[in-house]
Amino acid sequence: MVVDFLSNSRNQVYWIPLVGLVTALLKISLFPTVDFGEAVFVFLVPLTLWLCFAPPWRSVLWVGGASSLLTWLVLLVWLRHVTWLGWGVVSLVTALFFFAWILLARWWLPGLRERGVGGRVLVLLALAGGWMLLEWSRTFVFSGFPWLPLSAALWERPLLLQPAAWIGAHGVSFILVFFNLGVTAYLFRLWTRYQEGWRRLAPEFYLAVLLLLASGFGVYRFIQPETKEWEPLFRAGFVQPYIPQDEKWDEALFQRNLTILKEQTLLVNMLGPDILLWPEAVLPVPFPITAEKGDDGPSRMGDFVDQLVREAETPIVGGAVSLENARAEREDHVWRNSVFLQNLEEGSRQWYHKRKLVPFGEYIPLSWLWPWMDEFVPIGDGFDPGVSAKPLSLTLGEEEILLGSLICYEDIFPRLARRSVKEGAEVLFVSTNNAWYGEEAGAYQHAAHSVLRAVENRRPVLRSGNGGWSGWIDEFGNVRLVVTNEEGTVYFRGGTVETIERATYWVNRQSFYNRWGEWFLVVALLFVSGGVILQVFIHPPAVVKRED
Repeated sequence: MVVDFLSNSRNQVYWIPLVGLVTALLKISLFPTVDFGEAVFVFLVPLTLWLCFAPPWRSVLWVGGASSLLTWLVLLVWLRHVTWLGWGVVSLVTALFFFAWILLARWWLPGLRERGVGGRVLVLLALAGGWMLLEWSRTFVFSGFPWLPLSAALWERPLLLQPAAWIGAHGVSFILVFFNLGVTAYLFRLWTRYQEGWRRLAPEFYLAVLLLLASGFGVYRFIQPETKEWEPLFRAGFVQPYIPQDEKWDEALFQRNLTILKEQTLLVNMLGPDILLWPEAVLPVPFPITAEKGDDGPSRMGDFVDQLVREAETPIVGGAVSLENARAEREDHVWRNSVFLQNLEEGSRQWYHKRKLVPFGEYIPLSWLWPWMDEFVPIGDGFDPGVSAKPLSLTLGEEEILLGSLICYEDIFPRLARRSVKEGAEVLFVSTNNAWYGEEAGAYQHAAHSVLRAVENRRPVLRSGNGGWSGWIDEFGNVRLVVTNEEGTVYFRGGTVETIERATYWVNRQSFYNRWGEWFLVVALLFVSGGVILQVFIHPPAVVKRED
């Protein structure tokens, strides 16, 4: 009876809105602010079970398109604080990847009934591989926006994230999707009863369970004594000036903003940190890398930082818009979004320049194609990207600690953090400003990516935000500190000091993922290729005759 209802095309009118809405709600629930990460093991089951019954392609297009777009419009709703148009466009582009996977699932899943165990397993592996490839491709397509990979749903459940140290965060997504598909295959065989006796046990489901358990090898390593020996690294002072975005660059508020930054820095410094952490672009005017002394705002920034470091007797690392006249043929300055590190020694300032710029925020892609875009995105010639991932050297007495810097959304790109660690970074420092996006889910969603980078590279990650999310994450993805006030919110002006530790086992060691990168993508590609060959050449599914 259930099978007849699901298979009859006239009943699809009931399933189209229900499947689409349930799929969207389940996926939305995985991430902040709902954070119901446990749903990650079944969130695809209603959709994929429906697809197993070969619904009409027109219905799939409606369900896939509407569900995908609704999901990302809700998850990215905080973007409206910056641009309503950008919110819609980014949501639409990101939704296309989920939509593409739904079409792949509709192509492959209805043939499960006709295949043997090997064919069914290959189809499920191919679909999991397709998810991984599509998720990874978001790192590059349309300038790159790999926001909220599926594995980010586990950011507060680090035990389940440990395989990322071997196969990366996208590899964890592969395991999660394959498990969902295994559950689907099991339910499909129970409901359709197309096999009898022991054959109804769905070996593909047990393989999915086995793969999930096997990935727990990372959990085993997680609890080993040799990986849990800690040593103190330094005491970090997190400073949140929380200057509203519409006041940050107001020339009339220049002195007030500097005073806020200085007062908050000195208050945190009273708690005895070894280093003070500032958020992204915290200074109210650009910071010249090379400039003569003077009374104008830009020239004063170097003096301001030097004086504050001497007064606090504490090194400062933080974000600033930097400028230099590095190109002789260009009359204006070269602008960059940067992080500086000022040690106690005079003349010891070091710089890191942001490598991955925000399109239409820090530069205009293919600006020669649309010169009129300046009227809508008034950023002039934009920023110049940096090229070096060389860590900044923090001097604490006779000890030197290498900080790998990531600015703003650079921590959502696995390859940037990986390169910083390969260059020698012992700690990753994320300088960001989520005040652009209101006091909503944006800051928490952003922080989830730092957890992934910590596990992948087995390095502590420190984050400093203008008004939150600030804190630190250890090598195993445990959130060891979230900077909050008495009301428990991350959105406030203030700060704190916390001792940063590191696991002695990972000192001067690289994780398997850090050494070999996205090697598991090759495995996923092989699965997808095998699934395509099976579907097209070896065993094409029979045409499904539908009852009217």
